[in-house]
Amino acid sequence: MNKSDIVQNIINVIIYDNLELGELGVERSEIQEHTLLRDASGLGLDSIDTLDVLVGVQETYHIQIDEISKSLMNEICQTPSTIADFVLQHNNNSASNNLS
Repeated sequence: MNKSDIVQNIINVIIYDNLELGELGVERSEIQEHTLLRDASGLGLDSIDTLDVLVGVQETYHIQIDEISKSLMNEICQTPSTIADFVLQHNNNSASNNLS
């Protein structure tokens, strides 16, 4: 799976569908690879929405996050692209560990 596919899945399923943004009047086309998720100039997601996004990432990509902190949410959930980078990094680390 490449970054573009991951970004599109994060936007379309984990963010748009799971958070039911359409019901809030958000158009799917408003969410792009570099759309700010937590900032008011972007989607303005609150901490509960951000937590839901991280849980969706964990479930979809089988990633275990031992402790979700505010700083971790701020770091990973800046944009769909930063979330995809996290997924790719985790998958690369898992693949390396499986080869050892």
